[in-house]
Amino acid sequence: MWLLLAPAYAQTPEASTTLLTNQEGYANSEAKEMGSVLGVEKQHFELSDPRLAGRVLHLTYQEFREGVAQPEQDLLGKDRNRFQLDSAGRVAFNVYARAATDTRLEVRFFFPTIGKRQQFQPLPGAVAADYSLRADIQAYKKQKATVPVGRKFPLLVYTLPYVKDGFLYYCDLAQSKVPPAEWFKKFGIRHFVVYQLTIE
Repeated sequence: MWLLLAPAYAQTPEASTTLLTNQEGYANSEAKEMGSVLGVEKQHFELSDPRLAGRVLHLTYQEFREGVAQPEQDLLGKDRNRFQLDSAGRVAFNVYARAATDTRLEVRFFFPTIGKRQQFQPLPGAVAADYSLRADIQAYKKQKATVPVGRKFPLLVYTLPYVKDGFLYYCDLAQSKVPPAEWFKKFGIRHFVVYQLTIE
């Protein structure tokens, strides 16, 4: 009996990684047009892994201004336990970002049971509309990325672009594999916010 059961146990190890799904933008042309008119970016995320049923998702953020890291903070604070996978190991959520005014940036998170609104001030002299919400800091292939379980990883960045020869570069920055903490030194990125997720 042991010989028959052993392979079955071997096939269900404790999860050390899982797949995260990301979809950038809007699902239909009308919503895409409206988002463009209003200047609202959207990132959609999904996790589906029965091994992770009931796990809490811990989301933090850290702002970097002129190369100086501000203290890392919990996004949800005392409500952090309300952001978790359901009994089937599934969760889906949306994140929106926009330049609300020339002097105010806004990021909104919509989780299954709670929402969160954040505001930041762009740097003096920076164009608020130049900030972009990027998920491609992870290496997605066909909208899926392998991410760790039990260890913090960068989920999103809300950032100014890398400027070279008068052109604005976003993809090259997010996909550079340079840790965000080094972006100021390496690329001269004066202001950005990093959101990091831990599947606990």
